[in-house]
Amino acid sequence: MREHGHVNQGESQDQHEAAFDPLWARVTESWEDEVAHQHALSYALEHDRLADIAGRYRALLEDPVKSARAKKQIAVIVVTATQLLVATKTPARVEVPWRWTASVAACCFVVVAFLAYKVLRHR
Repeated sequence: MREHGHVNQGESQDQHEAAFDPLWARVTESWEDEVAHQHALSYALEHDRLADIAGRYRALLEDPVKSARAKKQIAVIVVTATQLLVATKTPARVEVPWRWTASVAACCFVVVAFLAYKVLRHR
């Protein structure tokens, strides 16, 4: 099971392979079926296995029948991985302008000076 976008440590690689192998078998059996490719990619994305599926497609680049589709799917995986990285990118740090900090410090100084004046004047 996934929690917060990460695969639990309890799930082993063997479990992923056992679940993914039938999906990959369907992909290779019905190579021209776009839905089979989409299901395999969805599983790989959901279980953080994009590198594995990319490797399987890469192994088919030399096959004259499957190389065109394999290249296309590798391109889809690259775009998917890039979008995933952009979506999880940390936003740029926004700094408070120095003038705001100086203004707050000046106001605090004025208030403390006023209070000190009132306290020391009554002694």
